[in-house]
Amino acid sequence: MKEESGKQALNALIDEAESQRKLHLRVTREIKVLSQGPKYKDRVKLLRSIPGIGLLSAMIILTEVENMDRFPNAEKFASFIGLIPMSRSLPSIRLRSGHRTRSRTT
Repeated sequence: MKEESGKQALNALIDEAESQRKLHLRVTREIKVLSQGPKYKDRVKLLRSIPGIGLLSAMIILTEVENMDRFPNAEKFASFIGLIPMSRSLPSIRLRSGHRTRSRTT
């Protein structure tokens, strides 16, 4: 009986994994179709010319950020999406991208 319930549980997990894979494929196809439409096609092509930016990254940038004009320059945009670490200084501690280091006060 224990072996049978284990098989049922495994089959349920396999079914769920297959369902998730089908959903992932469907959504990926929809994103690809959307990216080829007149609203995104040229901007996706431009973004994908940047090393490391693929179709999904380009579409995330375009759909989440929407209005690129709100950023005065590329550095502000890169900082907004997390490509440039923030840094701020405190009197004796300098914080940079999550790392704490003591600064010398001489």
